[in-house]
Amino acid sequence: MDILGHGACYSLLEYAIIVGTTGVFSPQDLYHALTPVTSCHWWFLTCYVVIFCLSPFLNRAVTGLTRRQMEWLLGVLLFFFVVSPTVLRNSLTDDMGGKGLPNLITAYLIGQYLKHYTLPDWWMRHCGRGVIVCVALTFAISFLAGSIKPQATILLCKDNNALMVAGAVLLFCWFCQHPFRSSLVNKLATYVFPLYLLNQTVLWWLQPLLEPHMYNGLFWCYHLMAVATVVVATLVIEWLRRRLLSGAIESVGRRISVYDL
Repeated sequence: MDILGHGACYSLLEYAIIVGTTGVFSPQDLYHALTPVTSCHWWFLTCYVVIFCLSPFLNRAVTGLTRRQMEWLLGVLLFFFVVSPTVLRNSLTDDMGGKGLPNLITAYLIGQYLKHYTLPDWWMRHCGRGVIVCVALTFAISFLAGSIKPQATILLCKDNNALMVAGAVLLFCWFCQHPFRSSLVNKLATYVFPLYLLNQTVLWWLQPLLEPHMYNGLFWCYHLMAVATVVVATLVIEWLRRRLLSGAIESVGRRISVYDL
């Protein structure tokens, strides 16, 4: 319920900001704001909710497979939804950026594999170096491709880039070996999702203030100030949302029965 509460609150807030700024009211846009999940207002929010609904069935599928079968399943998914878009530049879902349900299901199943099975010792020993190699290769290949063809600079800047996926898994393994605990970091981490939902709206609202300085040598300074504004605005708005609405959302959540699937 919390993720649905986030989506409904911020989609309506975004709509109110746009209407207040432009003065344009659209019933269709209001309908989309009221249904952020089914209207795919934020692709990742829709995917999170769908995966949450599918998770009991996905978990049963994982526990019903042997390790070898699980590895074959991941191999098939990685080939079609990670390796193919990265190397062959083909995508089965017309989603070259990896921003879709198949890629998030693949990521979820990778997480389930890491949860249930131990990776080889050599992988765990060199996971830190592996992260550095993946990042270095991503920048190097993008730089070389961009020097040949400027449009190719975004060649590997995709969520389903094979190097990015490998680096993310390696980084997760590194953190598992180097546990870090901080109450402050954990507290601030709860604001990351609201920041992701709100940042584009706030930056859009600040755009008229940034455009006159676009080609100014101090644009980076104005941009950093805009980013700081986004962070502060998110902290304040999310704090208010929790104070005003969290109790009601939790109450609704407690009234919803969760059945054992």
